[in-house]
Amino acid sequence: MEHTLEIDDRVLVAKFGGFQRGDVVVFEDPGNWLDPDPKERNAVQQALEFVGILPNSGTEHLIKRVIGMPGDIVELRDKIVYINGKRFERGYECYDIPMPSPPQSPVQIIPHRFAYGQDDYAISRSDWYEPYRVEVADSSGTQANRIFNRDWFGPIRVPEGKYFVLGDNRDVSEDSRYWGFLPASYVKGRALFIYWSFGGGTSDGTWRGAGAKLRELANTALGFLTKTRWTRTFHLPS
Repeated sequence: MEHTLEIDDRVLVAKFGGFQRGDVVVFEDPGNWLDPDPKERNAVQQALEFVGILPNSGTEHLIKRVIGMPGDIVELRDKIVYINGKRFERGYECYDIPMPSPPQSPVQIIPHRFAYGQDDYAISRSDWYEPYRVEVADSSGTQANRIFNRDWFGPIRVPEGKYFVLGDNRDVSEDSRYWGFLPASYVKGRALFIYWSFGGGTSDGTWRGAGAKLRELANTALGFLTKTRWTRTFHLPS
């Protein structure tokens, strides 16, 4: 979701009021979006999670933007999203591939495009979307695209009770194009605003011993004033 969200942004989530197309939502992993082998936690880690010193690793969460609502027809044409046949751009979309990848600062940005009908060896080799294809013809009478890829996807219809979600970094985000629809029951809420953004690095949940944990806590405490990204505090994900 960079640059809408950056590494170590802390987001307040509203679990009431619902959400609409374009909102950023936090959700539990539906079952296959993240590493299937979570890190084992020892008794000390579990105790630190309980008191809030370590982040809870028992439930993994993701954050993406809702693009397709139930009943919508979603399509990507040369990276651009179309909803029910209408171009859908709002300014938060970004493209191209940073090298190296986040959280490291990129030294170059590599433009990249998949051609219409080109095999991307990922989405093109999947079949989760087959039951949801919408058969349409373009203005020339050519049948709808048979091979989906990252940049040319759909059209598909979003079923009831599910959503089509994308990351704002469209070229590097693994999202509904890869993994399928997001079931409504897994959504925890809508992202309201960033309540704290820390640029000094915080725990990733990996236990590296008590000494390392104390150093992490000291780094956060000492750098709170100087490393907090104050301009992002109370920023609304747009």
